[in-house]
Amino acid sequence: MERVLSEDAHTIINEREGVVALAHRELFPRNRPVLTTNFDTRESLIDAVCDSSMFPFFSTQWPARLRYDGGRLPRVVVDGFFSVPRERYGCPDFKHLNFDKELDKKLRGMGAVLVDESDNEQQQNDDEETPVVDRTITVACFPHQTVGLSASLEQDQISPAPDNDDPVGQMKDLFRYATQPSSRKELEMLYEQGWADAEKWTHDEELREKKLADEWIKQRRHDAEVEDAIRRGELF
Repeated sequence: MERVLSEDAHTIINEREGVVALAHRELFPRNRPVLTTNFDTRESLIDAVCDSSMFPFFSTQWPARLRYDGGRLPRVVVDGFFSVPRERYGCPDFKHLNFDKELDKKLRGMGAVLVDESDNEQQQNDDEETPVVDRTITVACFPHQTVGLSASLEQDQISPAPDNDDPVGQMKDLFRYATQPSSRKELEMLYEQGWADAEKWTHDEELREKKLADEWIKQRRHDAEVEDAIRRGELF
């Protein structure tokens, strides 16, 4: 990353139209999930990437990463996979976002809806309205069904289709791509496959929305016919 990232990489990320969030779990001094969305310096961006990639005994020979941020004791962190329940399989949860003015502005600009969470025990300010995204699409490089990523509905999932003829071989290849250096040809293949999976989801989503719209129109027509029949007294 020291070679690849430009000096203003953190600024580029912060100024993107959407929200870039990197997840990790802090084990000490507080046991909590962390979802970082703002990066003050290039070094803080690099630290966030390292935190979100700290898989015990794989990324390094140690069970966790020690972060020295100027305090007497270090922060102990691990990969974001451990910050969410098993059924999310590492997909971040928007509930873990720490809202600030910049994040609030970005989410509202993306069309986030406002909900009153005054009854939520985690809400610190009863009068505060928090912008949240009312729908989350989980995206995974592994088939949702194969790895048990069940936190989202089928229409809210983007991932490769499971290879029913050779599921073991498919997972073996995907884990190899995730854990070992890959050739340029393999990386391009993965990119194209991810693009195709996203296009398929877009096509299916358009069909689903059209079906929902047709059903809504049909129901409205039925309701109108019933109301008209009631007015004419034909139902009695």
